[in-house]
Amino acid sequence: MTMFVNCAKLAEHQSRVEVWQTDELALAKRMSTRAEPVGIGGWLALLVVWMVVLRPVAGVYMLNQLQAGSLADPIIIENSSWLINTSTFWIIFLFVAALSIYGGLRLWRDRSPAAVTTAIVIQWIYSPVAAVDLLIAREFLEGQVTWPNAVTTVGINLAIAAVWTAYLKRSRRVRKTYFEQPACQGT
Repeated sequence: MTMFVNCAKLAEHQSRVEVWQTDELALAKRMSTRAEPVGIGGWLALLVVWMVVLRPVAGVYMLNQLQAGSLADPIIIENSSWLINTSTFWIIFLFVAALSIYGGLRLWRDRSPAAVTTAIVIQWIYSPVAAVDLLIAREFLEGQVTWPNAVTTVGINLAIAAVWTAYLKRSRRVRKTYFEQPACQGT
């Protein structure tokens, strides 16, 4: 009799394990068919805002702050070297800012792999060029840039470009949005 009871308990236990395993498999299947993120959102939205708004505005603010101190001196304003140099800083910065805005808008509007490649290339152009431009402007306008400060500034900007590049190359959202597009219907 005890043998029969033990067998019944064993069968009941095995039945519970099978039900538990079935529930786990169903849960895993539901989780695997869950929709992955697609479209502009999350970190991708932050990158677009970073490229279109935050970085250009921050650069304009920094160049303006650097230039504000020297604008108070009327003698310096009449110096042709000062005018040429400050104009050059602004032209270089506005060029790379326009590139950044273009790359961000392209990510936002264009759902092709070329938009991602463009954004990566622009990150690697903007980061070092804008950093060096601001460092040269600081040296010229304030005369106070040390090598460790310059290396740190350029290094941070290159690290930012590397982080965004890694994100654009590895993100599931980026992959789904730009690389795994459904075939066009009706063609």
